[in-house]
Amino acid sequence: MAPRGWRDDSPLVDEAEAKTSKRAKRKAKSTQKRLDASGVETVVGEGKGDSSSARLTKIDLGQGKSVDLHVPSDVADVSGAVSPETLAKFKEALYGAGDVVWPAGLALARLIAHCPSLVAGKRVLEVGAGLGVVGNAALRAGASAVCMCDVDGDMLRLAKASAAENAPEDPSRAATLLLDWSA
Repeated sequence: MAPRGWRDDSPLVDEAEAKTSKRAKRKAKSTQKRLDASGVETVVGEGKGDSSSARLTKIDLGQGKSVDLHVPSDVADVSGAVSPETLAKFKEALYGAGDVVWPAGLALARLIAHCPSLVAGKRVLEVGAGLGVVGNAALRAGASAVCMCDVDGDMLRLAKASAAENAPEDPSRAATLLLDWSA
């Protein structure tokens, strides 16, 4: 079966665990699938992942390089077509998208891991950090300081905890900043 969305082909999905995880149990209990008038499937879920469910996960960046991230294990799933109208309708339930490692963030983290000269000895600002995969990759690559910014304080706490794993010699090189860029 081909992946239906960015969560389905996430490098963090463990197929054996997927059926027994808190996320799967919560999805089975709280997610209702329905068809709208045009026959398109929509999914209603609980919302973003709970930071208290986070576990330390090694994210493979290729060729023996990796970054350790604290990742929630019970994030809500959204599948099917998501129109702007559907997104607006469920905006509160879907608040926050920083509880997963996005493919673009993973790609940038890989670039930094394999070309450390991009950040080595430099100060790095990650806007919309979420779990901080890019900022933590920059720490591992030798950035002198990293500031991870996001609107979601829970995800920033996880990003900061991950920094202690990725820069154990000096976790003070990492800072977080609560930033609501819509204000």
